[in-house]
Amino acid sequence: APNFYGEPKWALFMVTFTFVWKNLGYTFVIYLAALQGLNRELDEAAAIDGAGWWTKFTKVILPQLRPSTFFLSITVTLNSVQVFDIISVMTRGGPQGNGTTTLVYQIYQETFVNFRAGYGATIATILFLVLLFFTLLQVKYMDKNEKM
Repeated sequence: APNFYGEPKWALFMVTFTFVWKNLGYTFVIYLAALQGLNRELDEAAAIDGAGWWTKFTKVILPQLRPSTFFLSITVTLNSVQVFDIISVMTRGGPQGNGTTTLVYQIYQETFVNFRAGYGATIATILFLVLLFFTLLQVKYMDKNEKM
């Protein structure tokens, strides 16, 4: 039997696949709620104007899903960078050294395994600043596109 979690070329793929599978339901529920809250009058107006299915999708539905997409882009990005549980359970940061180690797993290793709390706090601060930067970048991009 193949050892997908023990082979370096497969371990990161398997962890990524598991993370996506774990969080796919959350994303679907958010989009389902957003789709149920769409303004049907806009859809009817587009149909009366003779819009095809692609035009209705790109010009009517997608703009109404924009707030949900923005929310999901921030939360999924933050969750994907902070994945710890899957890596800890499946590979313990391995195989062969640090094949699936992320910053959050490295913070855990340095703080609680190597007993270097200062170094772990430094990595956590850097991670916070990087996530803050990307979140502000996403907010700025969303605000710029809202004005258009």
